[in-house]
Amino acid sequence: MLLNRPFSPRLLASAAALALLTASGCVKDRDFEDWRREKLNEDLTELAPAAGTYRGSLTSKQSGLALGAMEVILTPQVRMTPGMSGDKIDGAPALAVQITFQEADTRFALTALDSYYDRFSGRLEVTLPIARSNGRSEQLVLSGSVGELGLGGQLQITGASELAATFTLQKNPSETISEIAQKLVGQKSRDPNSPSASWKGTTKFLPGIERAVSLVFIDPATTPEEQFLNRFAPTQVVQFTLNYGDSVKLVHEGAVWDRRTGKLTGRARIARGAQTSEIVTECQAAQETWSCLHQSQGWGAVATTEAVFQQDSGADDRSGETPSELRAVQSLTRTGKTRLDSGEVTAWLKAVFAARTREQEFWDLFVPTPERTVTVSLQFGIPGQPESERLIVLFEQAQLDLRSHTLDGRVVLRQGLGSSFIEVTLRCENFRFPGLELVEGPTPPISCQYWSSHRTELLPITFQ
Repeated sequence: MLLNRPFSPRLLASAAALALLTASGCVKDRDFEDWRREKLNEDLTELAPAAGTYRGSLTSKQSGLALGAMEVILTPQVRMTPGMSGDKIDGAPALAVQITFQEADTRFALTALDSYYDRFSGRLEVTLPIARSNGRSEQLVLSGSVGELGLGGQLQITGASELAATFTLQKNPSETISEIAQKLVGQKSRDPNSPSASWKGTTKFLPGIERAVSLVFIDPATTPEEQFLNRFAPTQVVQFTLNYGDSVKLVHEGAVWDRRTGKLTGRARIARGAQTSEIVTECQAAQETWSCLHQSQGWGAVATTEAVFQQDSGADDRSGETPSELRAVQSLTRTGKTRLDSGEVTAWLKAVFAARTREQEFWDLFVPTPERTVTVSLQFGIPGQPESERLIVLFEQAQLDLRSHTLDGRVVLRQGLGSSFIEVTLRCENFRFPGLELVEGPTPPISCQYWSSHRTELLPITFQ
């Protein structure tokens, strides 16, 4: 039988080779998996020197001012990625990065979307995604170098390196991030290029009129993360208000501030009753001063504002108020002469501009339409009668043009108790109203022409 026959040398050699081949195949598979695990452990071990908690301060590169305390935690970990076959998971060594920022009462943490670390050079690159309230997402990039004692580098938005912030963080310090932030509170000072807090100054209008004003800047309601992102963004959306007191405000919502150039541009609406108009304001920041130009819809540049930073704006800011008499009734009185068939006659002219509310006053300043409605009383002396006896003609809706310095009035008078009427007009040239416009020096004579339907000729009148 075959089982009782001895093995031939060739058969024994073949069996031994087969056993060796099978054994070597099993060892090879086991060694490859072991090698992968050992390699992963070695790579994680090489990342271990970078692991730790790094804390310190974050400083604006542009202003040199402290922005707050910063903490970076680096943790070696295995990042899982799809395997080559699609259904297998592979592991790769990586540094997990968590960044915490704190200033005053604000504190938040960001987790890196992606990071790169070169264990030979110590170079670290981290991408931090931050979502804005409008749904758009932007990314901060942390770039730096990890050493034995700490981590140094900068934070910035790509393309805005001049607005970056630098940091030098100590590894595993005894101070907590809260303690570092508290120490920086006393060291921080206001960024001179930042539109924050309150500014006070003067608005000068083209007629030479000045009004005190307070500028107040308000950051839109955003998350702390977005506010942090705005520190590095080339442009920022803010709201600023020109406050003239008595609730007269020009609110510029959605204004755009270019942090690189210091330019601020916004639009505001001003109203008088049912009328509205748009005011475009462009401001430039320079050495704790805002210089603004105001342009009115259809009228071009109408005013300028200069404002400086105030350390304490005060709880009750009424700096923009002006005495109420500046908005009270304005009047102009002149005496003149004319000649009738009966001889020379004295004439008196009184123009009255009604009192205005503060809103109406600033409408006239920002929307400088030249037309004003005034009430004009024209009185004539009666020959042979006392001066108190006068013929009075009242123009209740006379139109004054401040640009051409002309006055036009028209009225229809009932004659006696009958049904007949008299139409009367008044046209004056060189009519200047000191209460409504800037008039320097003595006012020149006013030349008027009076006409009524019962006269065939114009009646010239000169008022001194």
